[in-house]
Amino acid sequence: MSLWIVGSGPMAVAYADVCSAIGVPFEVIGRGDRSADAFEAETGLPVRRGGLERTLSRWPPPASAIVAVPIDGLATAAGLLVGSGVGRILVEKPGGVDSVEILNLARNARDCGVEVLVGYNRRFLASVTEARRLIEADGGPVSCAFGFGERTNLTTDLDLPVRVLSRWFLGNSSHVVDLAFHLIGWPAELSATTSGGLDWHPAASRFHGSGTTDRGVTFSYQADWSTPASWRLEVVTARRTLIFQPLESLRMVVAGTDSELEVNLANSEDLDHKPGLLGQVRAFLVGDDRLLCSIEEQAANCDTYDRMAGYDNGVS
Repeated sequence: MSLWIVGSGPMAVAYADVCSAIGVPFEVIGRGDRSADAFEAETGLPVRRGGLERTLSRWPPPASAIVAVPIDGLATAAGLLVGSGVGRILVEKPGGVDSVEILNLARNARDCGVEVLVGYNRRFLASVTEARRLIEADGGPVSCAFGFGERTNLTTDLDLPVRVLSRWFLGNSSHVVDLAFHLIGWPAELSATTSGGLDWHPAASRFHGSGTTDRGVTFSYQADWSTPASWRLEVVTARRTLIFQPLESLRMVVAGTDSELEVNLANSEDLDHKPGLLGQVRAFLVGDDRLLCSIEEQAANCDTYDRMAGYDNGVS
């Protein structure tokens, strides 16, 4: 099987690391010399330079590809691969800058018969794997609460394009939102309220809401981006409350007790590589899509994201 990693930035480095650990051969397709030089210096691996479009014009497409370019280039790169006949594509989350790009990519992939998956690597964390086991053993989730605070003091230092920052809920916070609904089901009923706004995220700075999922689980959430904060997720079953903070860790409070207990995790892969990424890539390569987010699923979820974030998605 032939595999390309498209991009030569930090996420491409992380994908190259796990592909090397799995033992799958791959080529790296880069564009600019600066990122390609940095990639080669860090990994010792060569980068085919000149950009994706030029490479596709000169070489046959691979059977599979991983798209690890910056957010504002994800949909374009994935679209080029779809049109070139690549059969299976893993694109970094969220798959596009906004709902329009994601829906267009989903339609393009459907029309061309190409499988496109979106890389929400937190679904593959050891903490989440153990939580799924406990939730199932307890008879399923009962309720859930989560927060998607952002370290806004750091976000503004990232030097990202305005169109990326203005959709930062989709570009970054959707990690924790996706994980919550992955565990409890997606909203069948949703009441969402937003207020405020920031120079770089004018749609809103305060978010809160509640609802019920398609599995009958009640949930609530809140976030205030006017001050730095972190992500937090709690899932309640009949027997315990599971607490993710940070998401890579897992604590629990057993029903009838007050103490938080640390849950032992088989997390060597998360410690040795970018957390969740090796499991995600392994599933992608062997065609095990049970935990992966398809581009069709992501397109369907965009309405929820837009409502929670206060975005005007512009989709007709």
